[in-house]
Amino acid sequence: MEKLLDAINQKVSSQFRYNEEENLKRGIALPEDSVEHAIQHGLVHAISAHYKWSCYHAIEFAVAILEDSNCHSEAKVLADFASGSEAGHDESKSAISGDNF
Repeated sequence: MEKLLDAINQKVSSQFRYNEEENLKRGIALPEDSVEHAIQHGLVHAISAHYKWSCYHAIEFAVAILEDSNCHSEAKVLADFASGSEAGHDESKSAISGDNF
């Protein structure tokens, strides 16, 4: 867990510095959104790298975010899509449950 948290911190900090040095000048990120942009993109990159860019884990993580945001209908659509596209995936190795975080 410590390794993942360090990676998240590194990616968020790196994205924030990049925002300040490059993205603000180019209009990709606004000054008032720079922190939120860095957190979102840094967190996504760190989690994606942790799971080696697995499509299944990316979808499962997105479902968890939607559920936590009370977007239950959207989460169900995405979960149903994932279950159809990942037949045979070992659910005991879920990205969201267990000791993965």
